[in-house]
Amino acid sequence: MAYSSGLSSAQIFQGRVVNVNLVSWTVDVISKFDDFSFFDIPIASGYLHHSNGEGISVMPEVGATALVCKPSDSSTPFVLAFLMVSETIDTATEEDPDGTTGRSSSEDQPTTASFAGGRPKSKPGDICLRTRDDNFVILHRGGVLQLGADILSQRIYIPMNHAITDISQNYTHHNSGGSIVWGLQEGMGETEYPSEHTQSFRVLANDKFADVRVKVGSVRQSVPEAGDYNCQSDIDELGIQSDIVVYEVDICPGGFNAESGSLASDKTARNIRMKFFADRAGGTFLKATGSIFIGSNKKIRIKATEGVEINSGKGMSIAAEAEMDVKAKNVHIQGKTIRLGEGQQPVATKGSAVQMIVTFPQLPQPGGPPMILTGFVSSGVEGVLA
Repeated sequence: MAYSSGLSSAQIFQGRVVNVNLVSWTVDVISKFDDFSFFDIPIASGYLHHSNGEGISVMPEVGATALVCKPSDSSTPFVLAFLMVSETIDTATEEDPDGTTGRSSSEDQPTTASFAGGRPKSKPGDICLRTRDDNFVILHRGGVLQLGADILSQRIYIPMNHAITDISQNYTHHNSGGSIVWGLQEGMGETEYPSEHTQSFRVLANDKFADVRVKVGSVRQSVPEAGDYNCQSDIDELGIQSDIVVYEVDICPGGFNAESGSLASDKTARNIRMKFFADRAGGTFLKATGSIFIGSNKKIRIKATEGVEINSGKGMSIAAEAEMDVKAKNVHIQGKTIRLGEGQQPVATKGSAVQMIVTFPQLPQPGGPPMILTGFVSSGVEGVLA
């Protein structure tokens, strides 16, 4: 107020931030080389606007080296910029023991002043945002964009081939239609690190629970066998699930937590509609409460080295439009009634009691009563037994 604006020269002081006001976005700075103190001064930015906090903002930490500008128009001093403090580093390496900078004497240590301050090496044109906690945003010269919280949780956008690369140790994606949970399991051992990939799917986006779950990897919390159609005895007899289950698909209406894929309740196992899993040894299991159809325009082949078993709680029908061949060293057909062909007349076997009616049409006066003979079948086809 005592002089015209713009007539005095602006001054810049180097100081250290000693206090930060998180509410008013101001700092206190004490100069390093002169006896100056600046209290509650604002921080300049590349761009700011008073409307709704618009702009680029950085909240400094105590100890940062700041450049304070005292304007020529007598307005409020402000922090103009920040500097990295210098440190002395040894430039000698095994390949270059004399260092990479000039020295006035060969006896001097191969050292130089560095303003890196822990920042990683960069290429000309790189732009980096980084905190002391190792999270970062890097705009690489050449177009690559790198976002990360640390080395094992980052995403890289690569303009070549328009690719996106995700790097993580544990990954979770929640969607209105379900979730994906992928990574190391909790409580891992010292030598083994089991991993699991879980997907859950809602049939309707407004459902609270998911109906479909898929697990891949070292599957934990597999859906147990329960309900009226329990196949646990068959699983044990065939040795399925004796090794780690590595793939499992389950369908149960409202049976799974949509966020984690865990069982929604104890009723899930009893209400399962379809269950399929395979273990690491190759054992495979499929169960469904509905009908299953397998169709092919060409041949279907079922082959097993230790045998094939087919059980039906009710009837069974096998039909072929052309011929049907049944080949085996021994064929055993057992039933209360066995029909061959039309299946209208009973069949006698070796040892069966039979009656034979004998007539004599060549006699001159036919018409007499026939002769009925009773006996036993004494021979037959040795390869067919009944």
